[in-house]
Amino acid sequence: PSSRTAIPLNGISDVSGIEELMQALDRIIGILDVVSAAMEPPGLSDIARETNLSASSCHRLLGELVAAGLLRRTPESRGYVPGSQLRRLADLVRETGLESKADHVLRDLVDAWDESFYLLRMNGAYADVPVQRTPNSEQRMLVSRLIWRPFANHAGAGARVIMAFGDAQLRDLVLGASSFERFTEYTKTEIADILEELRATWDRGYGISDQEFELGVLTYATPVLLADRRVIGALCVIGPRDRLRKSMERGLIRSMQAACQAIASPDLFAALPA
Repeated sequence: PSSRTAIPLNGISDVSGIEELMQALDRIIGILDVVSAAMEPPGLSDIARETNLSASSCHRLLGELVAAGLLRRTPESRGYVPGSQLRRLADLVRETGLESKADHVLRDLVDAWDESFYLLRMNGAYADVPVQRTPNSEQRMLVSRLIWRPFANHAGAGARVIMAFGDAQLRDLVLGASSFERFTEYTKTEIADILEELRATWDRGYGISDQEFELGVLTYATPVLLADRRVIGALCVIGPRDRLRKSMERGLIRSMQAACQAIASPDLFAALPA
């Protein structure tokens, strides 16, 4: 018997044209993307808002995805998480080599540390997160979301790493786009303090953002360096402060640095979303 997952198409069997079919598939993919990227199981209203679907349409599609095993409803939060069939499909993608090396490395980190990791790059003066991987274990998703705010490079561990290991022109470009907003009492907003933190980042070899975006939340970042020592991105981990500090003592930073060496390549971002 075939073990292939049947994509739920109930309610769209009367589609007469390829355009309508692709629109329906786009809605399904959009829902799966929102659920897979969330750090906490999103509910119906969250998914409908993120996908620009009406509540009734979103509810119908969610029911079909749950029936197909692509999603699963959590009894505790009444939210949605990836189902067994979606995880199986993801495993098939990895096995066939269609997934980028960065995806493989980040998944290995998630498996080893049960924390949320992401790869950050700078597109000009603005940060971009092309790859994010989080644990499947629901109880480990204790950070409400991947904390990112535009123009906040001055407080982000990943941006700090890229500025610290980049050249002065890049640093000035990135800092020039920051608003130096104070998010918590720990946010560094004075240019002298920010530059001092960049020097400390260079000296220690990794970046830290300790409760600068949200109280109780810590981010570590390590640079992705090419053979010529040119920085092309940063590998970041985000999570509850006390837990990550204990992981750091157990070798978390060393694991991240080894991962950066494994993925460092001039074409690292070539296979990733622009």
